[in-house]
Amino acid sequence: MAPPNSAVPGLLSVPRLTTLLASLVVAVGSGTNYLTPFPAYSPQLAARLNINHTQLNVVGLAGNVGVYSSAPFWGRIVDSRGPRIPIFFGFIFLFFGYTGIRHFYNTGVDDGNTLSSLGLGLLIACSFMTGAGGNAAFTGAVNSTAKSFPDRARATTTGIVLSGFGLSAFFFSTLAHIFFPGDTSSFLLLLSLGTALTTFIGLFLVRSIPLSASEDDDHTIIPTVAAEAEATIFHHGDDIHTPLLDGDSAAPSSPLMEEYVSDARGIELSPPRSSPSASRSRSASHRRSISRSKQEALEGLNVYGRALWTSPDFWLLFANLSLLSGTGLMYINNVGSMSQALFAQGNPEYDEIKAAQFQATQVSTISIMNFAGRIVIGVISDILKNRFGFPRSYSLLLVSSLFFCSQILAAQITDVTNLWKASTLVGLSYGTIFGL
Repeated sequence: MAPPNSAVPGLLSVPRLTTLLASLVVAVGSGTNYLTPFPAYSPQLAARLNINHTQLNVVGLAGNVGVYSSAPFWGRIVDSRGPRIPIFFGFIFLFFGYTGIRHFYNTGVDDGNTLSSLGLGLLIACSFMTGAGGNAAFTGAVNSTAKSFPDRARATTTGIVLSGFGLSAFFFSTLAHIFFPGDTSSFLLLLSLGTALTTFIGLFLVRSIPLSASEDDDHTIIPTVAAEAEATIFHHGDDIHTPLLDGDSAAPSSPLMEEYVSDARGIELSPPRSSPSASRSRSASHRRSISRSKQEALEGLNVYGRALWTSPDFWLLFANLSLLSGTGLMYINNVGSMSQALFAQGNPEYDEIKAAQFQATQVSTISIMNFAGRIVIGVISDILKNRFGFPRSYSLLLVSSLFFCSQILAAQITDVTNLWKASTLVGLSYGTIFGL
């Protein structure tokens, strides 16, 4: 039960904005594994450890598996215990995960040798930790933001937090380019300390702010006819009690009234005369009954447990997210190697510095467009729902179309100078699917 409106902070109050900004900070530190820093250092890591491209992809895939496989676990904890426990584990996993990867990079292997199976297994585990840790902190941040803002502003505010997740790669890559150009070890140190610091800040500032009763009503959809019937039946301003039925005669029932009034559950339509105090008592009792009815209607919209696994809508959304995000991840995890291969094609004088510049361009482009896509889709879905009354899921048509066009464009590129075009469209598409 939400506290009285006077005790609940306003929509743009300091507590709500603090949660929003702190969640954004946490999101910036949580998206390092999820998007493009891996292709920013993966070719250098492969060369340092003398591992092949397949092994490198397994290392990158471990981070993605950490993100996705841990999501239900962290979500369950956030729902039952709040955001602090996942954010704390995010702090631990991100710090030790990136510290471990940096240790392997600094140690390296001797020329002619390869990384041992045990070493490869530990490297994969470190990558998994960065993915699981980032998702833990991010889940706490997004969940707190969603619970702190009403439905009319939820997509926009969560879109802002999601945009920080997408901007993470650009943020850390830019800092590394400014302060540690070409130094992969320092870049990994920045990821280790930077992600730990952002999640440490969120540990103290991210929390759910309760909504007022009027904001809670945003979640409950009451048909207009039902609302009018409720107002007509229950909210008379006078004290006159005229019997609705004359004697024992029965008036013909209306299907419309049966549909919306049948939920009254024994409430008298023509109460007997009584004292004002009794009337107030019945009025208060009725308000509690209506509140319970609204709460029951709200809870009826929640789908979980067995009902979730048997819901066609769930599997449709699951399939959409899997296919579209998998397409984006395939491109993102390999864009560093793709840019280097395109740069080397027909180029007898391979310049590592120029190759790294093209590689960094793809990382920054994807990150910025991912950031933009998450905000844009949040605004679009809010407009579709609040102004036009369309479900947010209608935006999936736009998102899937963007993905389709991005792959058509990527298939046509044979020159590294044009690769940024595909990176732009993939980044935008990837941002919209997760923002939505």
